[in-house]
Amino acid sequence: MAELAVSHHGVVTRSQAAALGFSPRDILLAEQMVWISEPARGVLVLVGYPPTWEQRLAIVTAASTTKPLVSNGAAARLFDLDGLGTARPEVIVLRPGRLSRCAAEGIVVHQTSILTSSDRFERHGLPCTSLARTLVDLGSTESEEAVWRALISARRMHRVNPLWLQQTAVRVHRPGQLGSGVMIGALRRWSAEGALPDSWFEELLRCMLEHPDIPPLVPQYVLTTEAGAFVARIDLAIPEARLGIEGHSRKFHFGPISEASDEDRDLRAAACGWELIYLGWYSQRRPAEVVQTIAHVCRMRLRTEVRNLNAEGSR
Repeated sequence: MAELAVSHHGVVTRSQAAALGFSPRDILLAEQMVWISEPARGVLVLVGYPPTWEQRLAIVTAASTTKPLVSNGAAARLFDLDGLGTARPEVIVLRPGRLSRCAAEGIVVHQTSILTSSDRFERHGLPCTSLARTLVDLGSTESEEAVWRALISARRMHRVNPLWLQQTAVRVHRPGQLGSGVMIGALRRWSAEGALPDSWFEELLRCMLEHPDIPPLVPQYVLTTEAGAFVARIDLAIPEARLGIEGHSRKFHFGPISEASDEDRDLRAAACGWELIYLGWYSQRRPAEVVQTIAHVCRMRLRTEVRNLNAEGSR
Protein backbone atom coordinates (compact mmCIF):
# COMPACT_ATOMS: atom_id res chain seq x y z
CA MET A 1 0.00 0.00 0.00
CA ALA A 2 2.88 2.34 0.78
CA GLU A 3 4.38 1.71 -2.67
CA LEU A 4 1.06 2.54 -4.33
CA ALA A 5 0.65 5.68 -2.21
CA VAL A 6 4.16 6.93 -3.00
CA SER A 7 3.40 6.71 -6.73
CA HIS A 8 0.43 9.03 -6.09
CA HIS A 9 2.09 11.65 -3.88
CA GLY A 10 1.47 9.75 -0.64
CA VAL A 11 -2.26 9.26 -1.29
CA VAL A 12 -4.30 6.04 -1.55
CA THR A 13 -8.04 5.39 -1.26
CA ARG A 14 -9.74 2.99 1.14
CA SER A 15 -10.99 0.93 -1.82
CA GLN A 16 -7.44 0.62 -3.18
CA ALA A 17 -6.22 -0.44 0.26
CA ALA A 18 -9.01 -3.03 0.48
CA ALA A 19 -8.02 -4.43 -2.92
CA LEU A 20 -4.53 -4.94 -1.50
CA GLY A 21 -5.92 -6.95 1.45
CA PHE A 22 -6.21 -4.22 4.09
CA SER A 23 -9.31 -4.56 6.23
CA PRO A 24 -11.02 -1.61 7.99
CA ARG A 25 -9.46 -2.93 11.21
CA ASP A 26 -5.98 -2.80 9.63
CA ILE A 27 -6.59 0.79 8.51
CA LEU A 28 -7.86 1.76 11.97
CA LEU A 29 -4.74 0.27 13.55
CA ALA A 30 -2.52 2.14 11.07
CA GLU A 31 -4.31 5.38 11.97
CA GLN A 32 -3.84 4.71 15.69
CA MET A 33 -0.15 4.06 15.10
CA VAL A 34 -0.05 7.39 13.22
CA TRP A 35 1.16 5.71 10.04
CA ILE A 36 -1.66 7.15 7.96
CA SER A 37 -4.26 9.91 8.23
CA GLU A 38 -7.63 10.41 6.55
CA PRO A 39 -7.94 14.11 5.57
CA ALA A 40 -11.05 13.39 3.47
CA ARG A 41 -13.54 10.55 3.69
CA GLY A 42 -12.15 7.47 1.98
CA VAL A 43 -8.75 9.03 1.28
CA LEU A 44 -5.64 7.92 3.17
CA VAL A 45 -2.34 9.79 3.30
CA LEU A 46 1.00 8.45 4.49
CA VAL A 47 2.08 10.39 7.57
CA GLY A 48 5.50 11.88 7.03
CA TYR A 49 5.18 12.06 3.26
CA PRO A 50 6.15 15.63 2.22
CA PRO A 51 3.00 17.75 1.79
CA THR A 52 3.09 19.25 -1.71
CA TRP A 53 0.72 21.02 -4.06
CA GLU A 54 0.48 17.74 -6.01
CA GLN A 55 -0.63 15.95 -2.84
CA ARG A 56 -3.43 18.47 -2.29
CA LEU A 57 -4.63 17.76 -5.82
CA ALA A 58 -4.24 14.00 -5.35
CA ILE A 59 -6.48 14.18 -2.27
CA VAL A 60 -9.23 16.17 -3.98
CA THR A 61 -9.24 14.02 -7.13
CA ALA A 62 -9.31 10.81 -5.05
CA ALA A 63 -12.03 12.04 -2.67
CA SER A 64 -14.65 12.80 -5.30
CA THR A 65 -16.88 10.43 -7.24
CA THR A 66 -17.35 13.08 -9.95
CA LYS A 67 -13.85 12.34 -11.33
CA PRO A 68 -12.38 15.86 -11.33
CA LEU A 69 -9.25 16.56 -13.35
CA VAL A 70 -6.32 18.82 -12.58
CA SER A 71 -6.80 21.68 -15.04
CA ASN A 72 -5.87 25.14 -16.25
CA GLY A 73 -2.67 26.55 -14.74
CA ALA A 74 -2.17 23.55 -12.45
CA ALA A 75 -2.30 21.14 -15.41
CA ALA A 76 0.08 23.41 -17.34
CA ARG A 77 2.38 23.18 -14.33
CA LEU A 78 2.22 19.37 -14.51
CA PHE A 79 3.24 19.58 -18.17
CA ASP A 80 6.16 21.86 -17.16
CA LEU A 81 4.99 24.68 -19.42
CA ASP A 82 6.96 27.92 -19.15
CA GLY A 83 5.72 30.69 -16.90
CA LEU A 84 3.36 28.53 -14.82
CA GLY A 85 5.72 26.99 -12.29
CA THR A 86 3.85 28.58 -9.39
CA ALA A 87 0.29 28.15 -10.69
CA ARG A 88 -2.40 27.66 -8.04
CA PRO A 89 -4.13 24.26 -7.55
CA GLU A 90 -7.10 24.00 -9.94
CA VAL A 91 -9.45 21.22 -11.02
CA ILE A 92 -12.29 20.93 -13.50
CA VAL A 93 -15.42 18.82 -13.09
CA LEU A 94 -18.25 17.92 -15.44
CA ARG A 95 -21.34 19.99 -14.69
CA PRO A 96 -23.37 19.60 -12.45
CA GLY A 97 -20.78 17.72 -10.42
CA ARG A 98 -19.48 19.30 -7.24
CA LEU A 99 -16.75 18.60 -4.72
CA SER A 100 -17.02 18.42 -0.96
CA ARG A 101 -15.91 21.59 0.79
CA CYS A 102 -13.58 19.60 3.01
CA ALA A 103 -11.72 17.98 0.11
CA ALA A 104 -11.66 21.07 -2.10
CA GLU A 105 -10.55 23.58 0.51
CA GLY A 106 -8.03 25.94 -1.08
CA ILE A 107 -8.62 24.44 -4.54
CA VAL A 108 -10.10 26.45 -7.43
CA VAL A 109 -12.93 24.38 -8.95
CA HIS A 110 -14.11 24.94 -12.54
CA GLN A 111 -17.22 23.41 -14.10
CA THR A 112 -17.70 22.49 -17.74
CA SER A 113 -20.43 20.94 -19.87
CA ILE A 114 -17.85 19.24 -22.13
CA LEU A 115 -15.35 16.74 -20.78
CA THR A 116 -14.80 13.68 -22.96
CA SER A 117 -12.40 10.76 -22.67
CA SER A 118 -10.07 12.52 -25.14
CA ASP A 119 -9.75 15.37 -22.65
CA ARG A 120 -8.52 13.04 -19.89
CA PHE A 121 -4.88 12.24 -19.24
CA GLU A 122 -2.61 11.21 -16.38
CA ARG A 123 0.71 12.86 -15.63
CA HIS A 124 2.97 12.45 -12.60
CA GLY A 125 0.37 10.20 -10.95
CA LEU A 126 -2.47 12.74 -11.23
CA PRO A 127 -5.57 12.68 -13.46
CA CYS A 128 -5.49 15.87 -15.50
CA THR A 129 -6.74 17.42 -18.71
CA SER A 130 -4.90 16.54 -21.89
CA LEU A 131 -2.23 18.92 -23.15
CA ALA A 132 -4.55 20.28 -25.84
CA ARG A 133 -7.45 20.78 -23.42
CA THR A 134 -5.09 22.35 -20.88
CA LEU A 135 -3.89 24.93 -23.41
CA VAL A 136 -7.44 25.63 -24.59
CA ASP A 137 -8.71 26.17 -21.03
CA LEU A 138 -5.70 28.23 -20.01
CA GLY A 139 -7.00 31.45 -21.56
CA SER A 140 -9.96 31.39 -19.14
CA THR A 141 -7.67 32.06 -16.19
CA GLU A 142 -4.40 33.39 -17.64
CA SER A 143 -3.46 36.31 -19.89
CA GLU A 144 -3.12 35.99 -23.67
CA GLU A 145 0.64 36.48 -23.31
CA ALA A 146 0.82 33.65 -20.76
CA VAL A 147 -1.08 31.38 -23.16
CA TRP A 148 1.27 32.34 -26.01
CA ARG A 149 4.29 31.55 -23.86
CA ALA A 150 2.79 28.23 -22.75
CA LEU A 151 2.06 27.39 -26.40
CA ILE A 152 5.69 28.09 -27.33
CA SER A 153 6.98 25.74 -24.65
CA ALA A 154 4.36 23.07 -25.47
CA ARG A 155 5.56 23.08 -29.06
CA ARG A 156 9.21 22.96 -27.99
CA MET A 157 8.94 20.28 -25.30
CA HIS A 158 5.94 18.18 -26.39
CA ARG A 159 5.76 18.90 -30.14
CA VAL A 160 2.07 19.70 -29.76
CA ASN A 161 0.13 19.50 -33.02
CA PRO A 162 -1.68 22.74 -34.01
CA LEU A 163 -4.47 20.75 -35.72
CA TRP A 164 -5.14 18.92 -32.43
CA LEU A 165 -5.32 22.27 -30.64
CA GLN A 166 -7.66 23.73 -33.24
CA GLN A 167 -10.00 20.73 -33.15
CA THR A 168 -10.11 20.83 -29.35
CA ALA A 169 -10.74 24.59 -29.27
CA VAL A 170 -13.57 24.34 -31.82
CA ARG A 171 -15.12 21.37 -29.99
CA VAL A 172 -15.31 23.08 -26.59
CA HIS A 173 -16.03 26.62 -27.81
CA ARG A 174 -19.25 28.11 -26.51
CA PRO A 175 -20.52 31.70 -26.15
CA GLY A 176 -18.76 33.24 -23.17
CA GLN A 177 -16.02 30.57 -23.15
CA LEU A 178 -12.85 32.67 -23.03
CA GLY A 179 -10.14 30.03 -23.21
CA SER A 180 -11.09 28.57 -26.58
CA GLY A 181 -11.27 32.05 -28.11
CA VAL A 182 -7.81 32.93 -26.80
CA MET A 183 -6.37 29.70 -28.22
CA ILE A 184 -8.00 30.25 -31.62
CA GLY A 185 -6.45 33.72 -31.66
CA ALA A 186 -3.04 32.28 -30.72
CA LEU A 187 -3.31 29.71 -33.52
CA ARG A 188 -4.10 32.47 -36.01
CA ARG A 189 -1.02 34.33 -34.81
CA TRP A 190 1.04 31.16 -35.21
CA SER A 191 -0.28 30.74 -38.76
CA ALA A 192 0.39 34.39 -39.64
CA GLU A 193 3.97 34.32 -38.33
CA GLY A 194 4.69 30.95 -39.95
CA ALA A 195 6.44 29.41 -36.95
CA LEU A 196 6.61 29.59 -33.19
CA PRO A 197 9.79 30.84 -31.54
CA ASP A 198 11.68 28.10 -29.72
CA SER A 199 11.65 29.89 -26.40
CA TRP A 200 10.70 32.97 -24.43
CA PHE A 201 14.26 34.22 -24.95
CA GLU A 202 13.96 33.93 -28.74
CA GLU A 203 10.70 35.90 -28.65
CA LEU A 204 12.41 38.52 -26.50
CA LEU A 205 15.36 38.68 -28.89
CA ARG A 206 13.04 39.28 -31.83
CA CYS A 207 11.40 42.19 -29.97
CA MET A 208 14.79 43.67 -29.11
CA LEU A 209 15.96 43.54 -32.71
CA GLU A 210 12.85 45.47 -33.78
CA HIS A 211 13.07 48.17 -31.11
CA PRO A 212 14.32 51.54 -32.47
CA ASP A 213 16.05 52.55 -29.21
CA ILE A 214 18.17 49.40 -28.91
CA PRO A 215 21.43 49.49 -30.93
CA PRO A 216 22.64 46.42 -32.86
CA LEU A 217 23.23 43.33 -30.73
CA VAL A 218 26.53 41.45 -30.84
CA PRO A 219 26.23 37.75 -29.86
CA GLN A 220 28.97 36.02 -27.84
CA TYR A 221 30.83 39.28 -27.34
CA VAL A 222 34.30 38.94 -25.79
CA LEU A 223 34.92 41.70 -23.28
CA THR A 224 38.54 42.57 -22.55
CA THR A 225 40.38 45.20 -20.52
CA GLU A 226 42.25 48.07 -22.15
CA ALA A 227 45.37 45.91 -21.82
CA GLY A 228 43.66 43.08 -23.73
CA ALA A 229 43.07 40.76 -20.76
CA PHE A 230 39.97 38.55 -20.97
CA VAL A 231 37.08 39.64 -18.75
CA ALA A 232 33.97 37.78 -19.92
CA ARG A 233 32.12 36.25 -22.84
CA ILE A 234 28.69 37.88 -22.98
CA ASP A 235 25.63 36.21 -24.55
CA LEU A 236 24.44 39.45 -26.15
CA ALA A 237 26.22 42.78 -26.01
CA ILE A 238 25.43 46.36 -26.95
CA PRO A 239 28.97 47.80 -27.11
CA GLU A 240 27.76 51.36 -27.75
CA ALA A 241 26.03 51.36 -24.37
CA ARG A 242 28.51 49.04 -22.64
CA LEU A 243 25.57 46.83 -21.79
CA GLY A 244 25.66 43.03 -21.62
CA ILE A 245 22.65 40.72 -21.64
CA GLU A 246 22.86 37.20 -20.24
CA GLY A 247 20.20 34.77 -21.45
CA HIS A 248 20.17 32.62 -18.33
CA SER A 249 18.97 32.83 -14.76
CA ARG A 250 20.95 32.93 -11.55
CA LYS A 251 18.79 30.04 -10.38
CA PHE A 252 20.96 27.84 -12.64
CA HIS A 253 24.10 29.33 -11.10
CA PHE A 254 23.72 28.24 -7.50
CA GLY A 255 26.22 27.28 -4.84
CA PRO A 256 29.07 29.28 -3.32
CA ILE A 257 31.54 28.49 -6.13
CA SER A 258 29.22 29.50 -9.00
CA GLU A 259 27.94 32.56 -7.16
CA ALA A 260 31.46 33.73 -6.37
CA SER A 261 32.47 33.22 -10.01
CA ASP A 262 29.50 35.23 -11.27
CA GLU A 263 30.10 38.02 -8.79
CA ASP A 264 33.79 38.20 -9.71
CA ARG A 265 32.95 38.41 -13.40
CA ASP A 266 30.30 41.06 -12.80
CA LEU A 267 32.74 43.16 -10.79
CA ARG A 268 35.43 42.87 -13.47
CA ALA A 269 32.89 43.90 -16.12
CA ALA A 270 31.79 46.84 -13.96
CA ALA A 271 35.42 47.92 -13.64
CA CYS A 272 35.43 48.21 -17.44
CA GLY A 273 32.33 50.39 -17.31
CA TRP A 274 29.93 47.61 -18.34
CA GLU A 275 26.58 46.61 -16.83
CA LEU A 276 25.24 43.04 -17.10
CA ILE A 277 21.53 42.22 -17.12
CA TYR A 278 20.36 38.68 -16.33
CA LEU A 279 17.19 37.98 -18.29
CA GLY A 280 16.26 35.05 -16.07
CA TRP A 281 15.19 37.59 -13.46
CA TYR A 282 12.49 38.82 -15.87
CA SER A 283 11.28 35.45 -17.16
CA GLN A 284 7.83 35.81 -15.59
CA ARG A 285 7.16 39.07 -17.43
CA ARG A 286 6.05 39.72 -20.99
CA PRO A 287 8.84 40.09 -23.55
CA ALA A 288 7.47 43.52 -24.58
CA GLU A 289 7.75 44.77 -20.99
CA VAL A 290 11.30 43.49 -20.65
CA VAL A 291 12.28 45.14 -23.94
CA GLN A 292 10.97 48.48 -22.69
CA THR A 293 13.17 48.13 -19.60
CA ILE A 294 16.23 47.24 -21.68
CA ALA A 295 15.53 50.15 -24.06
CA HIS A 296 15.32 52.53 -21.10
CA VAL A 297 18.65 51.25 -19.73
CA CYS A 298 20.19 51.67 -23.19
CA ARG A 299 19.02 55.28 -23.44
CA MET A 300 20.38 56.12 -20.00
CA ARG A 301 23.74 54.48 -20.63
CA LEU A 302 24.11 56.05 -24.09
CA ARG A 303 23.53 59.48 -22.56
CA THR A 304 26.21 58.71 -19.99
CA GLU A 305 28.62 57.66 -22.75
CA VAL A 306 27.98 60.92 -24.62
CA ARG A 307 28.58 63.00 -21.47
CA ASN A 308 31.82 61.13 -20.81
CA LEU A 309 33.02 61.73 -24.37
CA ASN A 310 32.17 65.45 -24.12
CA ALA A 311 33.98 65.68 -20.81
CA GLU A 312 37.09 64.06 -22.26
CA GLY A 313 36.92 66.37 -25.30
CA SER A 314 36.73 69.49 -23.15
CA ARG A 315 39.92 68.45 -21.34
